[in-house]
Amino acid sequence: MSEHQLSTPAIKSAQTVLLVLKAFGNLPEEASLAEVVEVTRLPKMKAFRALTTLASTDFLAQNEISRKYRLHHSLLDLSSKILNQQGLRELVHDRLQQLANDIGEDITFAVPSADFKEIVFIDRLRGGARISFFCDVGKHIPLHVGSAGKAIMAHLPDEKFESYLSNFQPVKISPFTIIDKETLRRQRREILQRGYSVSEQEVDEGVSAVGVCVLDAAGNPIGAAAIASLTVKMTTLRMEQLGSRLKEAVSKISAEMGFRKENHVSFQR
Repeated sequence: MSEHQLSTPAIKSAQTVLLVLKAFGNLPEEASLAEVVEVTRLPKMKAFRALTTLASTDFLAQNEISRKYRLHHSLLDLSSKILNQQGLRELVHDRLQQLANDIGEDITFAVPSADFKEIVFIDRLRGGARISFFCDVGKHIPLHVGSAGKAIMAHLPDEKFESYLSNFQPVKISPFTIIDKETLRRQRREILQRGYSVSEQEVDEGVSAVGVCVLDAAGNPIGAAAIASLTVKMTTLRMEQLGSRLKEAVSKISAEMGFRKENHVSFQR
């Protein structure tokens, strides 16, 4: 490609858009136009056009009230391709595949969206189960639905958890999906005390699951693993056994991510 082609208006426009997108790595979770201009040093109109382009193509989302911009969860679809080769997904896959083999059940792994309003499943470890269910690679579901999402939701800081509930969209995936706020608050306390979440037919009718959250060095939720099976097989005892096995395995992953329980008062329960 010639130097002239590299300097065409279309290329320069694309470079501006990508510059703005990249800037969100150094911006607050939600950023205003003024903040973007300050970081990128672009003229205000150029920055605005770039933001509009990114929002219209679902790379950014705009808060309808504050008018600020944040990264769109669709970027997780792109980042999952990286995770397929390295990072958290690779670590989880290596550590949990043996557990899936041992228990004879599939294990799924999901990560939260940038705004923590939903999760996306990025891996499924085959353990010999011959059932299909909704929570497979690439699927998105609201944070409050199912064992993986609730495990992540339970480990949000109190203010973030309450913020999620205050802006709560009562989406039901199945007739058993829990949408009552007080029930979700109670379940959060139970999850933190027990160490794993429970979902009884909340995503798929006839399928129940347990889930455990992966934490980083700061104690932030960065993903969750879930074991799902037919509800008729998921007795209270079976759930306790699987929850305990999964909690043990995932706690080792969190430790490899730098998490130390003794350094976080909120986890000393």
